[in-house]
Amino acid sequence: MAITAYIGTPGAGKSYEIVRSVIIPAICAGRRIVTNIYGLSYENIIEYCEKRKLLKDDISAGEIIVVENKRITEPDFFPVKENQDKSLCQPGDLVILDECHRF
Repeated sequence: MAITAYIGTPGAGKSYEIVRSVIIPAICAGRRIVTNIYGLSYENIIEYCEKRKLLKDDISAGEIIVVENKRITEPDFFPVKENQDKSLCQPGDLVILDECHRF
């Protein structure tokens, strides 16, 4: 599992960059994304991808599960050996945490 941090001052475009360079390509590749980015719209992302012909016919678009911050701290958020089948995040998911210093 790789961890990448995007750091910068408030309003510098960190969330924008994540959507542009991580979320959109992941959706086009069929990935499942779990995130707490407020206001993220799956419908708008799909519309954007369709307009720019980024979606491939042989790959189904991925999905986005938007969670509230409090959900991230619950014991069944991340998969661990004991709860892997019951956790929200599953192996292979792309987990994107905005403002992760809160956790």
